[in-house]
Amino acid sequence: MCFTGIKGAGLVMYGGTCPVNRGNGLRLDKCFLSADHCSWLIGIALQYNECIALLENVMLNFTLKHPGRRLLMILAYSVLAAWAILIGPAAVRGAAGERLIMGPSYTNDPEGLVLIPNAALPHPVGYNVSIGWVARGHYQNGYRSLTHGRWYLQAMRWGKHSGISRMQWWIGPSQWLHIQWQRIAGTSIAVAQLSADQTTKVVLECYPSWPGYAAAYRADKNGMVGQVRAGQSASPGFLLTPSRSADAVVTADDARSFAAGVVQGGSAATGKSAEYAGLVFTITPGHPLRFVAALSTDQAAAAGKLASARRILHDGWTGYAATRPHASGDWGDFISPIGLAANDSIVYVPGFHNICGTVVRGWCVPDTAVLFNWDSFFNSMMLSVNDRKAALWLVRRQLAGIFHFQMEDGMICDYSNWLRGYLHWTPRQPISPDR
Repeated sequence: MCFTGIKGAGLVMYGGTCPVNRGNGLRLDKCFLSADHCSWLIGIALQYNECIALLENVMLNFTLKHPGRRLLMILAYSVLAAWAILIGPAAVRGAAGERLIMGPSYTNDPEGLVLIPNAALPHPVGYNVSIGWVARGHYQNGYRSLTHGRWYLQAMRWGKHSGISRMQWWIGPSQWLHIQWQRIAGTSIAVAQLSADQTTKVVLECYPSWPGYAAAYRADKNGMVGQVRAGQSASPGFLLTPSRSADAVVTADDARSFAAGVVQGGSAATGKSAEYAGLVFTITPGHPLRFVAALSTDQAAAAGKLASARRILHDGWTGYAATRPHASGDWGDFISPIGLAANDSIVYVPGFHNICGTVVRGWCVPDTAVLFNWDSFFNSMMLSVNDRKAALWLVRRQLAGIFHFQMEDGMICDYSNWLRGYLHWTPRQPISPDR
């Protein structure tokens, strides 16, 4: 039997047999603290271990030299413990309440962007932007099409307030597309640039992501506007503004009709309001397409950011390249792929209403988020290679995500949240992580 936990916190976990998944699992046998407390204490252990070690050394030396002052040491540790237990959880709840989600968080679209104004609402809306293309007379988009040939990530780092994605993929033997997204720090606006090495028909498509998250889009040749549908919680609108007018507009009520509309050339007229909407462009070498995606109804503000898109993208990539971890020597730059792969595994979990680390994105297509205790935690902790602050935030989200799918009998299964009935033992009514 293997024990793990936080000494003195009353948290004890032990290996056992999970009657739900018929395999090994973890049972939360004793927990005197809530999930908020536990995640905060783990955050302290990760972020402030150097400070705690320094405090211990100082206090130890102090009491050795002044044995009569042990009471002062006890008081200092008591204050630290009180701060961790009483103040800490509020900070964690504040982090969890930061529910504006921006990033490539929809499993099927690592090249795209999802904007969720407030995931904490009972019925949130998700504006999902995907990059499609026409190859050999067929419309293609999504993870399977994108990864069918060669592809690689150059940048992938998204946190609470900033983010960057940069990737390239081949759509033919010698034909590729390249995309960079850059969130303007502290805003709900992202700029992007899409380029190609050959003349290519591409589509900026907005389509439904998770069940219940679909928005209603209206498109014309100058851009798209998204709004919530009946029954969804109120939230800001959505704008997609390109740097030039589209060749055609496509709207449809389902994916098959949308793909057929793209191949047939779309329409030059304003499309109807629909769940599937897209702008069709022809891009050529040396003439990239730039565009802005924003949670806003302010067309003027979006146009202003679009005018500065080239500088924003350049500064974003330069800053990322200057701060990303890298290595050299006999192993080459083995660090960069670790950070990129870890970031690529972070997707949105509808049942949790937040993002979380998965086992690997390819296992979760099109819209699931499979959580493996070991793999998911390891991926989240590896993010410290890229961004320590973002990693701590994600590790806390990871802990809360695992607790979210805790069973009623206390078991925390080795893996969970395999949606659409692929695994029948996924909890159907997960309990709150604060229970």
